[in-house]
Amino acid sequence: MRIFILLLGGILLSSVASAQMSTNATDNTPGIECIIGVITENPDDFYKIVNLLEYTDGIIVHSYCSQDKLINLNFEPLKFKEEADIFDLITSYYVDAQCFRMTMSKELYYKQCKSEVNKQNSYSGTDF
Repeated sequence: MRIFILLLGGILLSSVASAQMSTNATDNTPGIECIIGVITENPDDFYKIVNLLEYTDGIIVHSYCSQDKLINLNFEPLKFKEEADIFDLITSYYVDAQCFRMTMSKELYYKQCKSEVNKQNSYSGTDF
């Protein structure tokens, strides 16, 4: 009987722990949502970095704002523990890239980058 109770308790605790690892993100995408900034010497590198992130397993790019060099993305905590791991990925390909985490709300991000994000959404067929 004790073994059954311990087993049941372990199952409950593991489900609570896994539920705490993922946050509610845009479009119910699992993972941690953040807004990062990336600055490089070559302005065209920003689009290459966005492409790199879009094709990287464990990262979902929701939108980007090249005017302010901002990227709104989700990352899986099992593949990338924090933003610094994503920054390491970017700087391994683009040595001169300076990466930073933006502490701004999504509302401010969309307000600041409204025209560019709307243009991206018209191509993808989604609205914010």
